Amino acid sequence: MSIDGASFELEEVSHTLIKLANETEELADKEKEIFSPVLKKWHPISAGVAAVALHSCYGTLLKQYLTGATLLTKQTVLVLQKAGKLEKLLIQMVVEDSVDCEDGGKAIVREMVPYEVDSIIMNLLRKWIQERLKKGKEIIMRAKETEKAEYAARKNGEVKRSYDFKVKTE
Repeated sequence: MSIDGASFELEEVSHTLIKLANETEELADKEKEIFSPVLKKWHPISAGVAAVALHSCYGTLLKQYLTGATLLTKQTVLVLQKAGKLEKLLIQMVVEDSVDCEDGGKAIVREMVPYEVDSIIMNLLRKWIQERLKKGKEIIMRAKETEKAEYAARKNGEVKRSYDFKVKTE
C-alpha cells in the first residue's frame, strides 16, 4: 500500500472514530434519560455500568486505531480530543449515578482504563519534533558538504556553482 493510500485510510478511520464517539455520547444520553430510570429497579447504578461498558468498547477501538497512528496528524489529534471529551462525559455519568454509593462511585471509576489522551498526544508530538530535527540536521549537513565542495573547487580555480541538495518538506 502506498503512503497516500495509508494516509487516506487513516483519515477515513479517523472520521469514523469521531463519528462513533458522537454516537456514543448520544447513546450515553439516551441511556441516562430513558433506560437507566427503568433499570434502576434491578441495579442501583445501571447508568454507571452502562457508561463503563461504553467506555471500554470505545477504548478498545481507540487502542486499535492508535497502533496504526504512529505520526502526529490533524486527524489523530481530533480523534484523541474527541476521545478525551467522551471519556470525561462517561466518567461524569458514572459519578452522577454513583452518588448514593458508599464510596461515591470510586470503585466503578477505577474499573475504567484511562485513555491517557494527553500523554499519547505528547508522545506523538515528541516523535514529530525528533523527526523534524533529524531532517533539519540532514539538510544542514548536506548544505555544509556542498559549501565545502564549492569552496575547494573555487580554491582550485574552478568557478562552478551547483546546488545539488534539495529540501524536502512534508
